[in-house]
Amino acid sequence: MSIASKSLFLCNCNKTMPLDAAALGAALDLPTPPVIHTMLCQRELATFAAGATGDVLAACTQEQRLLGDVAEESGGAQTIRFVNIRETGAWSKDGAQATPKIAALLALAQLPDAAPVPTVGYQSTGRAVIIGSPQRAASAAAMLADKLDLSL
Repeated sequence: MSIASKSLFLCNCNKTMPLDAAALGAALDLPTPPVIHTMLCQRELATFAAGATGDVLAACTQEQRLLGDVAEESGGAQTIRFVNIRETGAWSKDGAQATPKIAALLALAQLPDAAPVPTVGYQSTGRAVIIGSPQRAASAAAMLADKLDLSL
């Protein structure tokens, strides 16, 4: 399912992020540029409630609880996913050049969740195995040699 078939909500957090609607629309292959909201979690909350239908993608994790509750109360959303574009791309000294990264984050949010990776428990009891290139492993071993029984 393409991002064009989702209810997409982008917000520039009260104009604290430079979001370029035309560039994002082109990067995401959307038929028209997306709407960039300014105060989605405040003044524009009613717009979110009315438009949060079907599959929803909201580019805000700070207000995830509020937006999730509003979407649930409005009853139109089938699924809702949240993606953090603010701290992971747009809120930086390079925010004006972050459009490709933001588009990638939005595209990534469409993918299904990865299957959980099994974990393995390990108790050291004073031993360690160092795996890596010979130079790096030897360097790590030199730092740990007086504390652990090592195998390279």
